[in-house]
Amino acid sequence: WTLEFEAELNVQSLWNGVITKSGNRITLRGDGTTAGIDAGGTVNLGFTAEGRFPAAAHNCRFNGQTCELSVSGEMQLPAPGAPGGPAAPAIRIERADIPETAGQLTVGQSEKTFQLQTSGPGGNEFTVTLSNPALARVGGDGTTLTIQGLKPGRAGLRIEEKKSGAVRFTGLRVLTPDGKVPELPEYLALGSVSEDTAEHLSFWESFAPGPRNKRVDIRYIYLNGGPVQGWHTWGATPGSRLVNYIRNSRRLGIIPFFVWYNIPEGAESYEVVTRHVKDEAYLTAYFKNLKFALELVNRESPDDTVGFVLEPDFLGYLAQNEGRPAAEIPAATHAIYTSGLLKRGEDPAFPDSVKGFVSAVNYLIRKVSPQVYFGWQMNLWASPAGGWTVKIPTRGVIQLTRDMGIEQGRAAIRREAQAITRYYLEAGVASHGARFLSIDKYGLDAVGFEPGA
Repeated sequence: WTLEFEAELNVQSLWNGVITKSGNRITLRGDGTTAGIDAGGTVNLGFTAEGRFPAAAHNCRFNGQTCELSVSGEMQLPAPGAPGGPAAPAIRIERADIPETAGQLTVGQSEKTFQLQTSGPGGNEFTVTLSNPALARVGGDGTTLTIQGLKPGRAGLRIEEKKSGAVRFTGLRVLTPDGKVPELPEYLALGSVSEDTAEHLSFWESFAPGPRNKRVDIRYIYLNGGPVQGWHTWGATPGSRLVNYIRNSRRLGIIPFFVWYNIPEGAESYEVVTRHVKDEAYLTAYFKNLKFALELVNRESPDDTVGFVLEPDFLGYLAQNEGRPAAEIPAATHAIYTSGLLKRGEDPAFPDSVKGFVSAVNYLIRKVSPQVYFGWQMNLWASPAGGWTVKIPTRGVIQLTRDMGIEQGRAAIRREAQAITRYYLEAGVASHGARFLSIDKYGLDAVGFEPGA
Protein backbone atom coordinates (compact mmCIF):
# COMPACT_ATOMS: atom_id res chain seq x y z
CA TRP A 1 0.00 0.00 0.00
CA THR A 2 1.02 3.61 -0.61
CA LEU A 3 -0.37 6.77 1.00
CA GLU A 4 0.51 10.13 -0.59
CA PHE A 5 -0.38 13.67 0.45
CA GLU A 6 0.99 17.21 0.45
CA ALA A 7 1.75 19.15 3.62
CA GLU A 8 4.18 21.78 4.89
CA LEU A 9 5.55 19.18 7.24
CA ASN A 10 9.06 18.26 8.34
CA VAL A 11 8.83 14.68 9.60
CA GLN A 12 11.62 14.09 12.13
CA SER A 13 11.00 10.41 12.77
CA LEU A 14 8.58 7.69 11.71
CA TRP A 15 7.97 4.22 13.07
CA ASN A 16 6.07 1.24 11.61
CA GLY A 17 6.49 2.65 8.11
CA VAL A 18 8.80 4.08 5.46
CA ILE A 19 8.70 7.70 4.31
CA THR A 20 9.99 9.50 1.21
CA LYS A 21 9.58 13.19 0.48
CA SER A 22 9.85 15.38 -2.60
CA GLY A 23 9.19 19.02 -1.81
CA ASN A 24 5.91 19.07 0.09
CA ARG A 25 4.82 15.72 -1.37
CA ILE A 26 5.03 12.99 1.29
CA THR A 27 4.76 9.26 0.52
CA LEU A 28 4.24 6.61 3.19
CA ARG A 29 4.57 2.83 2.75
CA GLY A 30 4.56 -0.10 5.14
CA ASP A 31 7.69 -1.65 6.58
CA GLY A 32 8.28 -5.31 7.41
CA THR A 33 5.54 -5.30 10.04
CA THR A 34 2.93 -3.13 8.28
CA ALA A 35 3.44 -3.96 4.60
CA GLY A 36 0.14 -5.82 4.25
CA ILE A 37 -3.38 -4.73 5.25
CA ASP A 38 -6.17 -7.28 5.35
CA ALA A 39 -9.61 -6.35 4.06
CA GLY A 40 -11.21 -4.23 6.75
CA GLY A 41 -7.91 -4.18 8.67
CA THR A 42 -5.75 -1.36 9.96
CA VAL A 43 -2.10 -0.48 10.47
CA ASN A 44 -0.80 2.06 12.95
CA LEU A 45 1.98 4.50 12.15
CA GLY A 46 3.62 6.93 14.54
CA PHE A 47 5.61 10.04 13.79
CA THR A 48 7.00 13.26 15.19
CA ALA A 49 7.14 16.34 13.01
CA GLU A 50 7.31 20.11 12.76
CA GLY A 51 4.89 22.07 10.62
CA ARG A 52 1.17 22.52 9.92
CA PHE A 53 -0.86 19.33 9.97
CA PRO A 54 -3.51 18.22 9.16
CA ALA A 55 -4.98 21.60 8.20
CA ALA A 56 -2.51 22.02 5.31
CA ALA A 57 -2.67 18.39 4.10
CA HIS A 58 -4.27 17.96 0.69
CA ASN A 59 -4.18 15.98 -2.57
CA CYS A 60 -4.36 12.72 -0.62
CA ARG A 61 -4.17 9.46 -2.58
CA PHE A 62 -4.22 5.87 -1.31
CA ASN A 63 -2.93 3.33 -3.85
CA GLY A 64 -3.51 5.99 -6.49
CA GLN A 65 -7.13 6.64 -5.52
CA THR A 66 -8.41 9.90 -4.01
CA CYS A 67 -8.84 9.65 -0.25
CA GLU A 68 -9.50 11.77 2.84
CA LEU A 69 -6.86 12.19 5.52
CA SER A 70 -7.45 12.87 9.20
CA VAL A 71 -5.06 12.54 12.10
CA SER A 72 -5.68 11.52 15.70
CA GLY A 73 -3.23 12.39 18.45
CA GLU A 74 -2.24 15.12 20.84
CA MET A 75 -1.13 18.54 19.63
CA GLN A 76 0.90 20.13 22.42
CA LEU A 77 2.05 23.73 22.61
CA PRO A 78 5.65 24.35 23.66
CA ALA A 79 6.16 25.17 27.31
CA PRO A 80 7.17 28.70 28.32
CA GLY A 81 10.75 29.31 27.39
CA ALA A 82 10.90 26.31 25.04
CA PRO A 83 11.65 26.82 21.33
CA GLY A 84 8.49 28.22 19.77
CA GLY A 85 6.90 28.94 23.13
CA PRO A 86 6.23 32.22 24.93
CA ALA A 87 9.25 34.04 26.24
CA ALA A 88 10.21 33.62 29.89
CA PRO A 89 12.64 35.80 31.88
CA ALA A 90 16.05 34.27 31.29
CA ILE A 91 18.30 33.13 34.13
CA ARG A 92 21.93 33.83 33.52
CA ILE A 93 24.84 31.91 35.03
CA GLU A 94 28.07 33.84 35.36
CA ARG A 95 31.05 32.20 33.62
CA ALA A 96 28.77 29.61 32.06
CA ASP A 97 26.84 31.49 29.37
CA ILE A 98 29.43 31.10 26.62
CA PRO A 99 29.20 28.78 23.58
CA GLU A 100 31.88 26.43 24.85
CA THR A 101 29.77 25.26 27.79
CA ALA A 102 26.90 24.06 25.52
CA GLY A 103 24.38 24.11 28.33
CA GLN A 104 26.54 22.19 30.78
CA LEU A 105 28.43 23.19 33.91
CA THR A 106 31.66 21.32 34.67
CA VAL A 107 33.06 20.98 38.18
CA GLY A 108 35.74 18.90 39.82
CA GLN A 109 35.38 17.14 43.14
CA SER A 110 35.75 20.40 45.00
CA GLU A 111 33.47 23.37 45.61
CA LYS A 112 32.74 25.82 42.82
CA THR A 113 30.54 28.95 42.92
CA PHE A 114 28.50 30.61 40.15
CA GLN A 115 26.59 33.90 40.24
CA LEU A 116 22.94 33.86 39.15
CA GLN A 117 20.82 36.69 37.80
CA THR A 118 17.70 37.24 35.69
CA SER A 119 17.90 39.25 32.48
CA GLY A 120 14.26 40.35 32.70
CA PRO A 121 11.94 41.58 35.42
CA GLY A 122 12.04 39.37 38.47
CA GLY A 123 13.75 38.82 41.76
CA ASN A 124 16.81 37.05 43.03
CA GLU A 125 15.27 34.18 44.97
CA PHE A 126 16.61 31.07 43.29
CA THR A 127 15.98 27.43 44.11
CA VAL A 128 17.96 24.58 42.57
CA THR A 129 16.96 20.93 42.06
CA LEU A 130 19.45 18.23 41.02
CA SER A 131 18.28 15.13 39.13
CA ASN A 132 21.01 12.95 40.71
CA PRO A 133 21.61 14.04 44.33
CA ALA A 134 24.31 11.40 44.80
CA LEU A 135 26.50 13.23 42.27
CA ALA A 136 26.95 16.57 44.06
CA ARG A 137 25.74 18.88 46.81
CA VAL A 138 24.15 22.10 45.60
CA GLY A 139 23.33 25.21 47.58
CA GLY A 140 23.60 28.98 47.55
CA ASP A 141 22.48 32.19 49.22
CA GLY A 142 19.85 33.50 46.79
CA THR A 143 22.05 34.88 44.02
CA THR A 144 24.84 32.30 44.28
CA LEU A 145 24.94 28.70 43.10
CA THR A 146 27.48 26.55 44.96
CA ILE A 147 28.27 23.04 43.72
CA GLN A 148 30.36 20.47 45.56
CA GLY A 149 31.21 17.54 43.29
CA LEU A 150 31.06 14.16 45.06
CA LYS A 151 31.67 11.59 42.34
CA PRO A 152 32.10 11.58 38.56
CA GLY A 153 29.04 11.58 36.36
CA ARG A 154 26.26 13.75 34.92
CA ALA A 155 23.00 15.20 36.16
CA GLY A 156 20.47 17.85 35.28
CA LEU A 157 19.99 21.10 37.21
CA ARG A 158 16.68 22.95 37.33
CA ILE A 159 17.13 26.55 38.48
CA GLU A 160 13.97 28.49 39.33
CA GLU A 161 13.46 32.14 40.28
CA LYS A 162 10.41 32.35 42.54
CA LYS A 163 9.13 35.84 41.84
CA SER A 164 9.26 35.77 38.03
CA GLY A 165 8.67 32.05 37.56
CA ALA A 166 11.71 31.84 35.30
CA VAL A 167 13.12 28.34 34.90
CA ARG A 168 16.40 27.21 33.41
CA PHE A 169 17.77 23.73 32.85
CA THR A 170 21.47 23.11 32.57
CA GLY A 171 23.56 19.96 32.74
CA LEU A 172 26.12 19.26 35.43
CA ARG A 173 29.26 17.25 34.71
CA VAL A 174 31.49 16.17 37.60
CA LEU A 175 35.03 15.20 36.59
CA THR A 176 36.96 12.21 37.91
CA PRO A 177 39.39 12.76 40.83
CA ASP A 178 42.25 13.13 38.33
CA GLY A 179 40.31 15.74 36.31
CA LYS A 180 39.17 13.53 33.41
CA VAL A 181 35.78 13.69 31.71
CA PRO A 182 33.59 10.73 32.79
CA GLU A 183 32.31 8.31 30.18
CA LEU A 184 29.46 5.94 31.01
CA PRO A 185 28.67 5.49 34.71
CA GLU A 186 30.30 2.66 36.66
CA TYR A 187 26.92 1.06 37.32
CA LEU A 188 24.59 -0.43 34.67
CA ALA A 189 23.54 2.58 32.62
CA LEU A 190 19.81 2.94 31.88
CA GLY A 191 18.43 4.68 28.84
CA SER A 192 15.31 5.40 26.84
CA VAL A 193 14.30 6.29 23.32
CA SER A 194 13.39 9.99 23.48
CA GLU A 195 12.66 12.53 20.77
CA ASP A 196 13.16 16.29 20.99
CA THR A 197 9.43 16.94 21.22
CA ALA A 198 7.97 19.22 23.89
CA GLU A 199 6.22 16.22 25.43
CA HIS A 200 9.38 14.11 25.69
CA LEU A 201 11.60 16.94 26.93
CA SER A 202 9.10 18.08 29.56
CA PHE A 203 8.93 14.51 30.86
CA TRP A 204 12.66 14.49 31.65
CA GLU A 205 12.53 18.07 32.95
CA SER A 206 9.98 17.18 35.62
CA PHE A 207 12.42 15.54 38.01
CA ALA A 208 11.92 16.05 41.75
CA PRO A 209 13.72 15.14 44.98
CA GLY A 210 13.16 11.81 46.68
CA PRO A 211 11.07 8.92 45.35
CA ARG A 212 9.35 11.16 42.77
CA ASN A 213 12.62 11.67 40.99
CA LYS A 214 13.13 10.49 37.41
CA ARG A 215 16.33 10.28 35.42
CA VAL A 216 18.18 8.16 32.89
CA ASP A 217 21.83 8.02 31.92
CA ILE A 218 21.26 7.76 28.15
CA ARG A 219 18.64 8.87 25.63
CA TYR A 220 18.66 7.84 21.97
CA ILE A 221 17.12 8.44 18.58
CA TYR A 222 17.71 7.10 15.07
CA LEU A 223 19.78 8.91 12.46
CA ASN A 224 18.46 7.11 9.42
CA GLY A 225 16.96 7.54 5.96
CA GLY A 226 20.17 7.22 3.95
CA PRO A 227 22.80 9.72 2.80
CA VAL A 228 20.67 11.60 0.26
CA GLN A 229 17.32 12.59 1.79
CA GLY A 230 17.83 11.15 5.24
CA TRP A 231 18.25 12.45 8.79
CA HIS A 232 20.42 15.44 7.84
CA THR A 233 17.52 16.99 5.88
CA TRP A 234 14.97 16.67 8.72
CA GLY A 235 15.28 20.12 10.25
CA ALA A 236 15.61 23.82 9.72
CA THR A 237 19.33 23.50 8.91
CA PRO A 238 21.39 20.52 7.67
CA GLY A 239 22.04 18.16 10.58
CA SER A 240 19.93 20.09 13.10
CA ARG A 241 18.34 16.84 14.28
CA LEU A 242 21.72 15.73 15.64
CA VAL A 243 22.76 19.18 16.87
CA ASN A 244 19.57 19.86 18.83
CA TYR A 245 19.60 16.38 20.30
CA ILE A 246 23.09 16.80 21.72
CA ARG A 247 22.24 20.23 23.13
CA ASN A 248 19.01 19.10 24.77
CA SER A 249 20.69 15.99 26.17
CA ARG A 250 23.52 18.02 27.68
CA ARG A 251 21.23 20.47 29.46
CA LEU A 252 19.38 17.51 30.99
CA GLY A 253 22.58 15.79 32.11
CA ILE A 254 22.00 12.80 29.80
CA ILE A 255 24.43 11.16 27.36
CA PRO A 256 23.11 11.32 23.77
CA PHE A 257 23.21 8.13 21.71
CA PHE A 258 22.40 7.79 18.02
CA VAL A 259 21.38 4.64 16.16
CA TRP A 260 23.18 5.10 12.83
CA TYR A 261 21.04 3.24 10.27
CA ASN A 262 21.88 4.41 6.75
CA ILE A 263 22.92 1.48 4.59
CA PRO A 264 19.22 1.20 3.69
CA GLU A 265 17.38 4.41 2.81
CA GLY A 266 13.71 3.69 3.38
CA ALA A 267 12.71 0.06 3.11
CA GLU A 268 15.21 -2.45 4.49
CA SER A 269 15.88 -5.95 3.21
CA TYR A 270 18.73 -8.29 2.35
CA GLU A 271 18.46 -7.21 -1.28
CA VAL A 272 18.62 -3.50 -0.42
CA VAL A 273 21.64 -3.67 1.88
CA THR A 274 23.65 -5.91 -0.45
CA ARG A 275 22.91 -3.64 -3.41
CA HIS A 276 23.92 -0.49 -1.53
CA VAL A 277 27.09 -1.89 0.02
CA LYS A 278 28.34 -2.84 -3.46
CA ASP A 279 27.47 0.55 -5.00
CA GLU A 280 30.47 2.93 -5.13
CA ALA A 281 28.30 6.03 -5.58
CA TYR A 282 26.08 5.06 -2.65
CA LEU A 283 29.02 4.33 -0.33
CA THR A 284 30.73 7.59 -1.37
CA ALA A 285 27.65 9.49 -0.22
CA TYR A 286 27.42 7.24 2.85
CA PHE A 287 30.97 7.89 4.05
CA LYS A 288 30.64 11.64 3.46
CA ASN A 289 27.37 11.67 5.38
CA LEU A 290 28.99 9.85 8.30
CA LYS A 291 31.89 12.30 8.36
CA PHE A 292 29.41 15.21 8.31
CA ALA A 293 27.70 13.73 11.38
CA LEU A 294 31.03 13.27 13.15
CA GLU A 295 32.08 16.86 12.43
CA LEU A 296 28.83 18.09 14.00
CA VAL A 297 29.57 15.92 17.04
CA ASN A 298 33.03 17.48 17.28
CA ARG A 299 31.54 20.97 17.15
CA GLU A 300 28.84 20.31 19.74
CA SER A 301 30.62 17.85 22.02
CA PRO A 302 34.38 18.06 21.47
CA ASP A 303 35.42 16.44 24.76
CA ASP A 304 32.31 14.61 25.92
CA THR A 305 30.82 11.19 25.25
CA VAL A 306 28.39 10.72 22.38
CA GLY A 307 27.25 7.20 21.53
CA PHE A 308 26.71 5.56 18.12
CA VAL A 309 25.06 2.15 17.59
CA LEU A 310 26.02 1.17 14.05
CA GLU A 311 23.79 -0.29 11.33
CA PRO A 312 21.20 -2.52 13.01
CA ASP A 313 20.30 -5.64 11.00
CA PHE A 314 22.91 -5.08 8.26
CA LEU A 315 25.28 -7.88 9.25
CA GLY A 316 22.32 -9.96 10.39
CA TYR A 317 20.87 -9.99 6.89
CA LEU A 318 24.23 -11.11 5.49
CA ALA A 319 24.78 -13.78 8.13
CA GLN A 320 21.30 -15.13 7.51
CA ASN A 321 21.38 -15.16 3.70
CA GLU A 322 24.93 -15.14 2.28
CA GLY A 323 26.29 -18.43 3.57
CA ARG A 324 29.85 -17.07 3.66
CA PRO A 325 31.92 -14.89 6.00
CA ALA A 326 31.97 -11.10 5.71
CA ALA A 327 35.54 -11.17 4.40
CA GLU A 328 34.25 -12.93 1.26
CA ILE A 329 31.23 -10.68 0.59
CA PRO A 330 32.01 -7.87 -1.92
CA ALA A 331 31.66 -4.23 -0.90
CA ALA A 332 32.77 -0.97 -2.53
CA THR A 333 34.97 -0.03 0.42
CA HIS A 334 37.35 1.81 -1.93
CA ALA A 335 34.82 4.66 -1.98
CA ILE A 336 36.30 5.89 1.29
CA TYR A 337 39.54 6.61 -0.62
CA THR A 338 38.07 7.94 -3.88
CA SER A 339 35.91 10.32 -1.83
CA GLY A 340 39.07 11.76 -0.27
CA LEU A 341 38.15 10.84 3.32
CA LEU A 342 41.11 8.47 3.67
CA LYS A 343 44.41 8.46 1.82
CA ARG A 344 46.11 5.38 0.48
CA GLY A 345 49.60 5.07 1.85
CA GLU A 346 48.76 7.15 4.93
CA ASP A 347 45.70 5.33 6.25
CA PRO A 348 45.23 1.55 6.43
CA ALA A 349 44.32 -0.33 3.25
CA PHE A 350 40.81 -1.72 3.72
CA PRO A 351 39.77 -4.38 1.19
CA ASP A 352 36.64 -4.31 -0.97
CA SER A 353 34.70 -6.65 1.28
CA VAL A 354 32.08 -6.25 3.98
CA LYS A 355 34.79 -6.85 6.59
CA GLY A 356 36.81 -4.06 4.98
CA PHE A 357 33.76 -1.80 5.02
CA VAL A 358 33.05 -2.46 8.72
CA SER A 359 36.70 -1.85 9.61
CA ALA A 360 36.79 1.35 7.53
CA VAL A 361 33.72 2.73 9.31
CA ASN A 362 35.30 2.00 12.70
CA TYR A 363 38.59 3.57 11.66
CA LEU A 364 36.91 6.72 10.31
CA ILE A 365 34.96 7.25 13.54
CA ARG A 366 38.02 6.75 15.73
CA LYS A 367 40.14 9.03 13.52
CA VAL A 368 37.63 11.90 13.24
CA SER A 369 35.87 11.73 16.61
CA PRO A 370 37.78 9.75 19.25
CA GLN A 371 35.28 10.82 21.94
CA VAL A 372 32.50 8.83 20.24
CA TYR A 373 31.56 5.65 22.10
CA PHE A 374 30.54 3.27 19.30
CA GLY A 375 29.71 -0.33 18.55
CA TRP A 376 27.80 -2.58 16.15
CA GLN A 377 24.55 -4.42 16.57
CA MET A 378 24.46 -8.21 16.39
CA ASN A 379 21.24 -10.09 15.71
CA LEU A 380 20.24 -13.25 17.52
CA TRP A 381 17.79 -14.02 14.70
CA ALA A 382 20.66 -14.19 12.17
CA SER A 383 20.85 -17.97 11.99
CA PRO A 384 22.64 -19.96 10.86
CA ALA A 385 25.68 -17.73 11.32
CA GLY A 386 29.19 -19.12 11.24
CA GLY A 387 28.18 -22.51 9.89
CA TRP A 388 26.05 -24.01 12.64
CA THR A 389 22.75 -25.38 11.33
CA VAL A 390 20.20 -25.33 14.17
CA LYS A 391 17.10 -23.51 12.98
CA ILE A 392 16.13 -20.76 15.39
CA PRO A 393 12.39 -20.97 16.17
CA THR A 394 10.23 -17.92 15.56
CA ARG A 395 9.95 -17.53 19.33
CA GLY A 396 13.69 -16.86 19.55
CA VAL A 397 16.95 -18.65 20.30
CA ILE A 398 16.27 -18.98 24.05
CA GLN A 399 13.19 -21.05 23.24
CA LEU A 400 15.42 -23.89 22.04
CA THR A 401 15.19 -25.19 25.63
CA ARG A 402 11.45 -25.65 25.10
CA ASP A 403 11.89 -27.52 21.83
CA MET A 404 14.93 -29.61 22.79
CA GLY A 405 14.72 -29.83 26.56
CA ILE A 406 16.73 -27.88 29.12
CA GLU A 407 20.01 -29.75 28.85
CA GLN A 408 20.21 -30.13 25.07
CA GLY A 409 18.64 -26.71 24.54
CA ARG A 410 21.25 -24.95 26.67
CA ALA A 411 24.05 -26.68 24.77
CA ALA A 412 22.44 -25.66 21.48
CA ILE A 413 22.04 -22.04 22.63
CA ARG A 414 25.69 -21.97 23.68
CA ARG A 415 26.87 -23.29 20.30
CA GLU A 416 24.63 -20.85 18.44
CA ALA A 417 25.84 -17.90 20.55
CA GLN A 418 29.44 -18.89 19.84
CA ALA A 419 28.75 -19.16 16.11
CA ILE A 420 26.98 -15.78 15.95
CA THR A 421 29.70 -14.08 18.01
CA ARG A 422 32.44 -15.59 15.86
CA TYR A 423 30.73 -14.37 12.67
CA TYR A 424 30.49 -10.78 13.91
CA LEU A 425 34.00 -10.64 15.35
CA GLU A 426 35.42 -12.03 12.09
CA ALA A 427 33.45 -9.28 10.30
CA GLY A 428 35.58 -6.67 12.11
CA VAL A 429 33.03 -5.24 14.55
CA ALA A 430 35.61 -5.04 17.37
CA SER A 431 38.31 -3.35 15.27
CA HIS A 432 39.76 0.16 15.57
CA GLY A 433 38.41 1.18 18.96
CA ALA A 434 34.84 -0.18 18.91
CA ARG A 435 33.66 -0.28 22.51
CA PHE A 436 30.61 -2.56 22.67
CA LEU A 437 28.22 -4.89 20.88
CA SER A 438 24.49 -4.24 20.93
CA ILE A 439 22.32 -7.37 20.98
CA ASP A 440 19.03 -7.44 19.10
CA LYS A 441 16.43 -10.14 19.68
CA TYR A 442 13.49 -9.16 17.48
CA GLY A 443 13.85 -5.44 18.21
CA LEU A 444 14.73 -5.74 21.93
CA ASP A 445 18.14 -4.08 22.29
CA ALA A 446 20.72 -4.27 25.06
CA VAL A 447 24.48 -3.79 25.34
CA GLY A 448 26.13 -7.21 25.34
CA PHE A 449 29.77 -6.81 26.33
CA GLU A 450 32.87 -4.73 25.88
CA PRO A 451 35.58 -6.56 23.90
CA GLY A 452 38.52 -7.33 26.17
CA ALA A 453 36.57 -6.65 29.38
